[in-house]
Order: sequence, then C-alpha cells, then structure tokens
Amino acid sequence: MIDAQQVLGSGQVLDVTWTPVDPLSTAYSLSLPLAAPTKAACVAGAPLVFGADASVAGKYNIVARAPGYTGQSTAPAVVLGEVSGTTSKDLVLVP
Repeated sequence: MIDAQQVLGSGQVLDVTWTPVDPLSTAYSLSLPLAAPTKAACVAGAPLVFGADASVAGKYNIVARAPGYTGQSTAPAVVLGEVSGTTSKDLVLVP
C-alpha cells in the first residue's frame, strides 16, 4: 500500500490518498493536489473560519507499507511543482 501524507503547519498529519501497488509490475500512481489545504480551528460555539495552510502546498510524504515488511518513507517531503507533472519515487520494502 502506498500512502500520501501531508503534514500541516500545526504538525497534524493527514492521509490525503492511498493506493495499492501492482504486485507484478510494482507500479503505483497517485494524483495529488498542488493547492494548499484549507483548515479551520474548532472552537465551541464559534463558526468555522477556513484558511489556506500555504506553507505545505504541494508537499507530501509518500509512505510504503506491506505486512511482514519494514515500511519506507520519502521524508523529507516530496515537493510537487507543476500541474500534470510527474514525480517518480521508488520505494523498496525490506522483509
């Protein structure tokens, strides 16, 4: 399983998307947004006010996991730079 995580400016880690890996070719593909995520503080009795977390726009940790294997990550984050661009990362899991 390949998981794309985004760490917000507050330190909170979000799972953005995930996908299985093709067991024969070991290929995977993720489509990730370049735009900054929006977030809002939750305060009892107050309305939610959303704002962009611009410092983490297009930055993702790609994490590979499989039962019986040691997980691997691209940390520090992969930084995406262009619309419809392709970034390649090979992650090798060790039993």
